[in-house]
Amino acid sequence: MELRALAEAIVFGETLEEKLLQPGTLRDQRPGPALERVPSLPGRVATLRPSDERLEPPPLSGLHDPGARARVLHSFANHELQALELQALALLRFPDAPASFRDEIARVLVEEQGHLRLYLERCRDLGWDLGDAGLSRYLWDSLASMRHPLEYVTGMALTFEQANLDFARDYEARFRAVGDEESAAILVRVYEEEIGHVQLGVQWLKHWAPDEDDWTAHRRLLPPSLTPRRARGTGRFQREARLAAGLSERFVAELEVSGGSRGRPPDLLWFRPGAERALQPHAGPQTPPRSHSLLAADLSATLALAARDDDLILVPQLPGLAWRRSLVELGLPQVEWVVLPDANRGIPAAIRDALGERGLGRLRPWAWDPLARAYLSSFGAPPLDASELALLMTKPWAAERLDALVEAEPGWGPLLVAERGETCPDCGATERALISTREGWRVAKAPLASSGEGLRRLAPGEAPDANFRAWAERALVGGPLRVEPWHERVADLSLVFEVGAEGKVGEAALTAFRCDARGRYRGHWIGPARRFLEPAALRLLHEVREDAGGANGLAVLERCASDVAAGLAEAGYRGPAGIDALIAKEGEGVRLHPLLEVNVRSTFGHLARGLSEKLRRGRVGLWELVPERVWRAAGHETAAAFAASLPRPISADGGLAGGALTTNDPSQAKVVLGILSVAPTPLEAEAILARALKRKKPTPEA
Repeated sequence: MELRALAEAIVFGETLEEKLLQPGTLRDQRPGPALERVPSLPGRVATLRPSDERLEPPPLSGLHDPGARARVLHSFANHELQALELQALALLRFPDAPASFRDEIARVLVEEQGHLRLYLERCRDLGWDLGDAGLSRYLWDSLASMRHPLEYVTGMALTFEQANLDFARDYEARFRAVGDEESAAILVRVYEEEIGHVQLGVQWLKHWAPDEDDWTAHRRLLPPSLTPRRARGTGRFQREARLAAGLSERFVAELEVSGGSRGRPPDLLWFRPGAERALQPHAGPQTPPRSHSLLAADLSATLALAARDDDLILVPQLPGLAWRRSLVELGLPQVEWVVLPDANRGIPAAIRDALGERGLGRLRPWAWDPLARAYLSSFGAPPLDASELALLMTKPWAAERLDALVEAEPGWGPLLVAERGETCPDCGATERALISTREGWRVAKAPLASSGEGLRRLAPGEAPDANFRAWAERALVGGPLRVEPWHERVADLSLVFEVGAEGKVGEAALTAFRCDARGRYRGHWIGPARRFLEPAALRLLHEVREDAGGANGLAVLERCASDVAAGLAEAGYRGPAGIDALIAKEGEGVRLHPLLEVNVRSTFGHLARGLSEKLRRGRVGLWELVPERVWRAAGHETAAAFAASLPRPISADGGLAGGALTTNDPSQAKVVLGILSVAPTPLEAEAILARALKRKKPTPEA
């Protein structure tokens, strides 16, 4: 029988008998002209026509039920039918391809017919027939437009058939576990023959792309609708089978850790520190200072730990393979990395290249600073401009919201710090405010001060000098300053939430973080905030006070968050936000400053919330940023050497259970390394890092 006749019967024939036609001896003496007009769907009788709706994947459990097993086999039969139709289409589309290539496609096609027969026979044993459930058209839609045999190679042999290595082994084990040896035996045969099908793809990829390694060529040549993630199935990753098929060590290692959506539109995450600096008046899109660029380079990959599978993470450079593999081995999200181009103007193109034909979920840059708005505007940046956003992040705006709330809720007085500071519109007012409170430490804050930057502290009795006045005059360009007493901290808190059109969306999350003596951010506790607070602070937050109108500190924070979210929503902002608060010593007790700062952006509190979901139940963590000077002081020349001194992270029961995880790649870190220490108690978590840094006792929080 001529190959063309067989291929035409399979592509255009409507019945299963035509699809499963047994060709006998095959010849390829009359390949004919290339098929120019590809049908939108192959020929199918009405009962075999695919659905346009998204179908549920085959079940992973409940396989004691014969119907559930039949549904799995029905799904596999559907894929085999599409595969042999596509192989037949390749024969019609590429009559001038090398004869050996066409012969091998024909061999694979006949084997796929055999797989389909076996699946159908077993389905019928279990009471089902093809078409008893919805049939997918996904494989056909993904590859029917192929224009070169190499697109068939990358899309079919090196993607869908490669994924079948994992699916076959996974479901073989699942069927054996419920005593279905007949179905398991079919999957053994499929698995063994799929190795040869993948091998065909490897050989012809090398033939048509001889100057590229297989991973680079595969990524470049994949159809826009596919990502490498489609080349992985469920269950254990079949590394040995892929190597046996001839894929390189690099290909196999990269595929094992690669992300890429299998259906859900991915979110886009981009770490851009220093939004407050970028939002200074007249800043505009600009290159950030080198310190921020280095920090962004080191910590950009950290967002992957709080992401979901398949999200896109923008990074200055691809994290090393060893670090990416360590995340996969710990069961952490498998994201898709998008390397930022050297020229900022290339950012939209890099994102579109990564997306292909997929849709995009939420845009989640760290902040909507001018540069993020400039390069993400085509994807749907919010309408808020830089000046509006800057106003919402200023210290005076936060103070005004709090003053209005306190006026509306005078009963809160016993819960709050007695002195919260004042807003100063000019240099004279700033100096008067500082002089009037000379008995303790005081601080003057620029409107957009953040993370210990943009502020000046004065010691008890110290008066403003010429240097202070020069700083104040520069800072006043951005608006009024805030002058506040420097409180003795008991706890630093961050309440993080999402802002929607109507205000706060869902529950806010209370997180506890750590600062040094100058108020600079050091890290976050990971887990419920109550596990890290002193008894007095816990009582302030949770004990209902009759002398405070029946409120407690937590209710005050929630009310502040709701009020801030309403104000942000009214101004047009949508997205992540948070408020910073502190619990301070005052007299013999502790008091709350509930609205120290408003963050109209993502914060490390959001990251901490995401990290907490990765911990095993009952465990807590400490995430700390370790600067270069600190690891060098502990005797480590590089971040990699420091990381090697830490206990290995442990994963158990679906979460991180112990040890220390580096949250950015230590082989690339230049100025800072994030360390997540996990243990049953806060003291044990803190001790992990303290030992590595040769700290004799915990570093004071304030």
